[in-house]
Amino acid sequence: MMFFRYLLKIPVKKIMKKYRPLTIGVTGSFNKTSAAGAIYTIIRQLRGQVRLSSEIADYTKSIYLAVIGASANSRWWKVFWQALKLIFKEDKNYPGTLVLEVGAVKPGEIGELAEIIPFDIAVITGINPEQFGPFANRAELVKEELSILKHFEGQAKIVVLNGDDEELKKIKNQLKARVVTYGEAEDNDYQFTDKKIIEKNGSLGTIFKLHYRGRTVPVFLPGIFGLQVYACFAALAFAEALYSNILEAIDALYMYRPEPERTNLIAGIKEINLD
Repeated sequence: MMFFRYLLKIPVKKIMKKYRPLTIGVTGSFNKTSAAGAIYTIIRQLRGQVRLSSEIADYTKSIYLAVIGASANSRWWKVFWQALKLIFKEDKNYPGTLVLEVGAVKPGEIGELAEIIPFDIAVITGINPEQFGPFANRAELVKEELSILKHFEGQAKIVVLNGDDEELKKIKNQLKARVVTYGEAEDNDYQFTDKKIIEKNGSLGTIFKLHYRGRTVPVFLPGIFGLQVYACFAALAFAEALYSNILEAIDALYMYRPEPERTNLIAGIKEINLD
């Protein structure tokens, strides 16, 4: 695995420099897969050319494969050959946007990745207060997750934070990028309230109110429940900050469906729905 990473590190850096896609990194110790999927859905509906990194345990490998456009089961030499073709030939269909799920299986991994991948936008979904994975404590985990922001300076860079996370709220004013927060607390830039499950037009889903810049917009998302709602919160905050058209983003999210085993609605016996 280390050989694979070493082999692709320089080609990936060259591909990013050549094609310069808008690069969105989604990180956090929970809900990042769903948030990345919701963001990808919005961009695909509104802008078209976009690529999402695959969900595999090795985050760095997944990101390298997404940059190259190779599948996880490809032979290493085929992946390397595909990378070389992207460098020495012009691919007019290379996606204009990459949505990359960023994580770490060892300390320092996200920081190393940030040296290779020039992220334009970072979405941080939150830090789990109890599970630290390979890190000694919560402080080390927070430090690792925030290392995605290593080169974030200037208003061209956007950071989307879960503003209900006290640890993330502390760093808001320390960042030199444009920072927006989302969540249920009143002091967030994008506040979500009155969340409840209802049936509308024959579909079961979640309804809530979105408050931003003095406006209030009601939102109904069919087939979306539980933590998936918070993933959509992150996606809507991201979309409004980037595209400034929340209504189009809401319409685009109607097409979002969670990955299997991630709070999907299942039809049960005698019309009972099991979430």
